Amino acid sequence: MKRHKPLLAALLCLSMSALASCSPAGTPSSSTPPASATALSGTDPAPNATVTAPVPMIHVMFNSKIDPQASGVEITTADGSKVDVSEIMPLGDTMLMATPKTPLPAGQYTVKWHTVGADSKPLEGEFAFTVQ
Repeated sequence: MKRHKPLLAALLCLSMSALASCSPAGTPSSSTPPASATALSGTDPAPNATVTAPVPMIHVMFNSKIDPQASGVEITTADGSKVDVSEIMPLGDTMLMATPKTPLPAGQYTVKWHTVGADSKPLEGEFAFTVQ
């Protein structure tokens, strides 16, 4: 009679909780994989995009939950002048929306953003776009 220990071990491992991990031999290991880091997943307008005027809002999107209280968005024109922005609003747990007090007319803009991810690590970045 053949023994199917590797197959049995793999089946046992698959049947365990999603938080458990297995060694290459198929036996459960005691450590869990690290949580993925929060990262920028997209913006609207997209980086380096050319969009049609007027632009009424800017969206900054992340791959996991962020802390809206620790977040900010700053929009500047090509000459470095700050654009007046209403309060930055969270949309769900993973998106920030910045609404200029007046829609953005034709010009070049840079958006600088910062937040803190669910992993408690600060994030920051910037992107530029053109409004025609």
